[in-house]
Amino acid sequence: MPTIRIEVANGVCSDSVVELLTNNGMGMCPHCEALCFDDDTREVRTGSGRYDTENWCESCADDDTRTCDGCGDLCADDCIRGDDGGTYICDRCAENGYTTCSSCDCWINTDCGDYVSTDDGIYCSQGCAPEDEDEDEDDIRALQDSNMRAPSGSLASGRVPYHGDTIRSRWAIPVGSYSMEIECCGTTTGDELHSCADVLRNAHNCACESDGSLDSVHGMEVITEPKPIEAQLEALPKILEVLRNFRFRAWDKGEGYGIHVNVDARSWNVDKIAAYCNLFHTSLKPQWEAIAGRSENSWSRYKRNEDSKIPTDKYEACALKSGGRLEVRVFRSTLKESTAMGYLAICHDLARYCDYDLSARPAGLFAWLKQNASPQTRVLLVEKLGAEYAKPQNVLAD
Repeated sequence: MPTIRIEVANGVCSDSVVELLTNNGMGMCPHCEALCFDDDTREVRTGSGRYDTENWCESCADDDTRTCDGCGDLCADDCIRGDDGGTYICDRCAENGYTTCSSCDCWINTDCGDYVSTDDGIYCSQGCAPEDEDEDEDDIRALQDSNMRAPSGSLASGRVPYHGDTIRSRWAIPVGSYSMEIECCGTTTGDELHSCADVLRNAHNCACESDGSLDSVHGMEVITEPKPIEAQLEALPKILEVLRNFRFRAWDKGEGYGIHVNVDARSWNVDKIAAYCNLFHTSLKPQWEAIAGRSENSWSRYKRNEDSKIPTDKYEACALKSGGRLEVRVFRSTLKESTAMGYLAICHDLARYCDYDLSARPAGLFAWLKQNASPQTRVLLVEKLGAEYAKPQNVLAD
C-alpha cells in the first residue's frame, strides 16, 4: 500500500490529526516521517545491536535498504558493507561468522565458506593465499587468526570479536587478555539503569547492552574491557562497586543470569586449546556446578568425551569462538567481589595448569589446584568446595 501524505488545513492542530491516525492503525515512518499503516511497515536494522531496528514504510524499505547476504535482514546503509563481488554483509554478521579476505577484501563465511588461514590472515581462495597451509588445521586457525579480532595493541578494521556497544571501538585486545560478561538487573527506574551504564562506559570503558535472555526493561549485560589478568583483577572490584551502588542485582535473579569469562587464546597452539576445553568435562561436573552455583543446562553443556576435539558451539561450557576467544559460560551471575574475582582467577589458573602439563587430564585438575591455586581462586574453592583447599599456596612457575 502506498505511503499516505496529509496536509493539514490552517487552524487544525497537526498533533491531534497524527494522534487520531496513530490510534487507528497508522504510524510515522522514522526514516521519511510519512504516515503509513502499521501493517505495511517492514523491520529494518539500523545498527549492530540486537535491538537496533526501526519499522520503515515500504517505500523506504524498498529504496533505502540492502539485504544482508549473511542473515537476510533488511539493513540501513550505515550498518552494511559490500565487496567488489556484490556481496553485502551487515555489522552483526561481520562480528559473528564473516570476515574479509586479507588480499582482495571480499567477504568470507568462516563458518562454512571455502578459505585458507595463515599467520598473515584469512584468504578467500588458494589463489589469494601467499602459501598453502595444513588443511587439517584450517578450521582451528580460522577461529584463532581471524582478522575479526584485534591484534595486540590495535584494532583490526575497527572491530573486536564481541557484541554491539560502540564503546568497543575504543578497545585494543592485548594478547593473553581476559574479559568478563556480567548479566545483571536494575531494581528501580530505566533512568537509573542508563545512568549506571554511562558511568561504566565513561569511567571504566565497559560495554553495556541489553540481551534477549534478561529482563526486557531492567536487564543489562556489562562487558569489561579486555585486559591482562592482573589489570582485570584490579579493575573488576571497581566495576562491581558501581553496579552495587546503583542497586543492581545478579545472584538472586536466578540461574538464567550468568557470568561469562573470555580468555584470549590467539597465541595458544591447538593442543593447549583442546586441553583447556577438556577441563570442563562431565566427569568434573559436580565440582564445577558447586563452584558455578548453577546446574548444567542447554545454555552450558559439559564436554562428554575426553578427546582432543575443540568445542565451537555457542552453548558449550567452554568453547572456542571467532577471533581466538575462549568463552567459559558455566558461572551463575554475582556482584559479590570475592566470588566474581574467583571466577576470573580460576579461568587463568586453568591456563596455568595446561602450561604445567599439556596432557592436562581433568582428573588431576583439582588436586593441582589444592597446591597451586592463586589467592582469589583459593578463596572461591574454600567457600564452594570446603576447607581442604585452604592449604598454603605452593605456586609452580608459569
